[in-house]
Amino acid sequence: MFGRRRSGFVPGRATLWWFVTAVAIGLIGWSKAINLLMILGFVLLGLLICHGMAARLMARRVRLNPDAGTTVFAGETAPIVFQLTNLSPHPATFRVDGPRTLSWHYQQLASRETVRGVGHIMLSERGKRLLGRFAVVSSYPFGVLEYRQESAEVPEIHVLPAIGTINERQFRHWLRVACPGDSHELRATTRRWNADGDVRGIRSYRTGDNPKDVHWKSTARRGTLHVREYDSTPPKDLIILVEAYAPDRDAIFPPLEEALSLAATLAWEWAHWDGNSTARVVVLGSNERVMRVTPGNPASLRDLADVSGTTEVVGQTWLRHAKILRQGHRVFVSSRTGSTLPVQLSETGYPVLAVEHDPTWYRPPQFSSESN
Repeated sequence: MFGRRRSGFVPGRATLWWFVTAVAIGLIGWSKAINLLMILGFVLLGLLICHGMAARLMARRVRLNPDAGTTVFAGETAPIVFQLTNLSPHPATFRVDGPRTLSWHYQQLASRETVRGVGHIMLSERGKRLLGRFAVVSSYPFGVLEYRQESAEVPEIHVLPAIGTINERQFRHWLRVACPGDSHELRATTRRWNADGDVRGIRSYRTGDNPKDVHWKSTARRGTLHVREYDSTPPKDLIILVEAYAPDRDAIFPPLEEALSLAATLAWEWAHWDGNSTARVVVLGSNERVMRVTPGNPASLRDLADVSGTTEVVGQTWLRHAKILRQGHRVFVSSRTGSTLPVQLSETGYPVLAVEHDPTWYRPPQFSSESN
């Protein structure tokens, strides 16, 4: 398996046939007292040894420098990138073996020349992936005997939960009409947002405008609906609280993966809908963490790659995030059926909108799973 084989010679079928032929010719010459055949047998063995030395020297004179690791969503291709330099004063012929049967072949790479290698693999399961080491393999000059030289480690890849799609219109409608538990505080806050800014002017009514912004005098005078336009826009922050419950943290728990996938999708889509929006993911548990999403940068969600489930969220640890919890919509996602955390959050003054199972505005990720 890639990454487990140490540096050294890798004999193959051609090596075996070469060796057997050399020994057979030598034995025939010895038994028949034919010196020429004996010499030919020794020459073939000597060539095999010289071939191995040349292949070893070729592989050891190649320097491979991998690029930094990357972060991708599950189901997407991850780039494997490196730079390769031939340190030998002579052209070099060799190949580079990488993970998942990736291979790069180089014919007559010029002396001191540096090239860039790029490959792609698809990873379907969340987590940190250590894929072993690159290996420089040379069978120069005859292709009979290979020498394999282990090189640098393959950069670590952080695989985030797979993301689906969100229907923006339906999700925003859900935010407006959903009731956060037994409290109407969040809905009341939403109604106040449109009155927070200074009135900049009057414009024609557009679908989706708040009816409370209708300017009735202008509407009566002009005969069509007109609304107030404000200098400042309402808060657009989205805080996604995730209860990462799993009965066994050492085993894959499908509901946890589904909850993390939904949270990642919400944060990623929200940040892309409006460049001024802010989306944060707060993972509640023993190893609590907060991630602020940067549009176009999956690395901002890197901590989701190694989230492990916990059997219980102890205490009210979310109160340490009280400042950001006031800043916008609070959506609660859990891998536990019948979680009591939404009620506890409401009791502390931070009501949340708990996402029900299979919300209509969410389409789960769809891709062909491959073994890791």
